[in-house]
Amino acid sequence: CQVAPGPGGRVARLVACAFYMCNLYLEPVWQGLNIANLSAYAALPALLGLFIRGLRSGDWRTVPAIALVSLVGSGAGTNPPLMVVAALPLPCYLLFDIITQRRWRHPQAWRWITGYVCAVIIAVVAVNSFWILPQLEMFRGGAMAVTIDQATLRQVSRSWLQGTSGATHLL
Repeated sequence: CQVAPGPGGRVARLVACAFYMCNLYLEPVWQGLNIANLSAYAALPALLGLFIRGLRSGDWRTVPAIALVSLVGSGAGTNPPLMVVAALPLPCYLLFDIITQRRWRHPQAWRWITGYVCAVIIAVVAVNSFWILPQLEMFRGGAMAVTIDQATLRQVSRSWLQGTSGATHLL
């Protein structure tokens, strides 16, 4: 575990894990069985742990492991913005590590960090390209873009509202 390493950090690790797993934000996600949210939430500790281990130890074997975990955490591209949000802790930790370890003073550290981060980005994009490329094509508005007419949009919205209203109770 990368949180509070060492023998004195057992309580800190227990509190961090309990807070992460028992957070009340997850109740609606579990009830709705939203696979994209659950897979991103489940994969985030592994992504962050592997990234931290790779930065600290200089182990290149973490790069393919991060790519595979990102594939599991992507929910097979069902909610791309959520994958982007779930990946935000990685650059946040990188910035934290650069500041706290004073890595800007060591040119060797910059070369390692740059190479490692580029390798992670390339591996993650390569493994997830089966859903990233169609999303980029749709965003760009190319031939693969799907158009939805107003009647279909109304029908989908109405069925979603009816399902939500039927499952919502005041008491």
